[in-house]
Amino acid sequence: MRFVWMFVLCTFFPVSVQAAVIFTEVMYDLPGTDSGREWVEVTNTGDSTVDMGGYTFFEASSNHALTLVSGASILSSGSSAIITSDPVKFKIDWPNYSGSLFDSSFSLSNEGELFVLKDGTAVMDSVSYDPSVGAAGDGNTLQWNGGSFSSLAPTPGTYARITSESSAQNTTSTTSVSNSQEEGSGTASGRSAFLYMPPPTALLMEVRGLHDAIREVPLRMTARVTTKSGSIDSSANISWSFGDGSFSTGSTVEKIYHYPGTYLVVVRAVDGIAEAQEEFPVIVTSAKVRVSAVSGDGITITNDSKERLNLSGWRLLSDSRSFRIPDGMVILPGTSVLLPHTITNLPIAFEATLQYPNGGIAANFVPNPPVSEVAPLATLSMPVTQPLVAGESYKEVGTKGRSAGRSEQLPVVTTKVTVQSYEEEVLAPTAAKELAAVGATLSATSTGEVEDTGHLSSLFRSPWSFGLLGVIALAGSAFIFL
Repeated sequence: MRFVWMFVLCTFFPVSVQAAVIFTEVMYDLPGTDSGREWVEVTNTGDSTVDMGGYTFFEASSNHALTLVSGASILSSGSSAIITSDPVKFKIDWPNYSGSLFDSSFSLSNEGELFVLKDGTAVMDSVSYDPSVGAAGDGNTLQWNGGSFSSLAPTPGTYARITSESSAQNTTSTTSVSNSQEEGSGTASGRSAFLYMPPPTALLMEVRGLHDAIREVPLRMTARVTTKSGSIDSSANISWSFGDGSFSTGSTVEKIYHYPGTYLVVVRAVDGIAEAQEEFPVIVTSAKVRVSAVSGDGITITNDSKERLNLSGWRLLSDSRSFRIPDGMVILPGTSVLLPHTITNLPIAFEATLQYPNGGIAANFVPNPPVSEVAPLATLSMPVTQPLVAGESYKEVGTKGRSAGRSEQLPVVTTKVTVQSYEEEVLAPTAAKELAAVGATLSATSTGEVEDTGHLSSLFRSPWSFGLLGVIALAGSAFIFL
């Protein structure tokens, strides 16, 4: 019966085979430039061989595939491999390395973060590190000693396990870095020797960034999440609500507002049961900026607002060529700045455009079109006085005379005599308005009025008229006295 029970147990509950691949060394912050020079070491601490051909490296919320560059993808018990973001740079830094080398696309944060080694969906190992432990730009790496991570000189591809007791005697920098492995398909059991860091019960969050924004200009904001102890919680999920219906995730975000207004930004961080939330208003205004002049010296930009204007990343366009304004350029309130052609290398042109960093148009300069000299409309000017006009008149001339020695009466002779009779000069009306075209003529009505006025003037200047008026005046006076 005991044999039967042992057979059943072995059949339905197979014994777990030790096959554990864990992170044993981390180079996250090198002296000088980090780009492409970061790497991690993994070691097979189990009893059987492990094929890492299907493994992935999870970092920055993404799964990165592993590509074998040199060595073998199968790790025997106790052997190590290196995962790097740039195998060429790794070989330059470590020319004597001859073990298994995998290429993957990642970039480790100098402020600490979480990364995971996966076999399919199964988590083989995960590490969350903090720069306060060490190896922050001093040339050292974080190395696993069986119970914690310590800052030591790099040993890529060579994992020498040191017991926790000897580590406590020989090293002083230890552990706010955790190493944990979850059980699952293909994972090794008996990982209790590795420290488990439970999720925090409370979080603190600090949001950095300006609370004033310019329309169409990117606003950069950063959230820093820490635990109550002050250590960075890189595993917290951070979400942003920008108050205009849009949202984003991550510790650092950029937001472009397209319309002026006041928006409430809400930032939320969650790690397990712990969470933190911050909110603050962002005031968005339109940039009061213009291209005020374009000359042979350069292009002048004027800030008409009462606030400083940061033009970092803006662009100037002139004659199909562009100039990117360098980061850090600021125009003071109510001032103008000339950007010389000798600096911008823009061609001398009559037009210029100022663009936002996202390519939107902030201001245009177009010169006023030249005003052509148009001759004024011709004005009909009338002579002040009418010219003297010679007229023909008929007078009957009679000659009555007696010849010597003759008594008969001479006949009456009618003779046509051309006599120059001059009318009194009549003031002609002057033009009150400019006429529409040269050669406009006075209306017939106006001409008639001028003629009537001339006749009346002649009547009152006649001596017979004055005589008649005198007689009437004397008669009136006699009537009064009598």
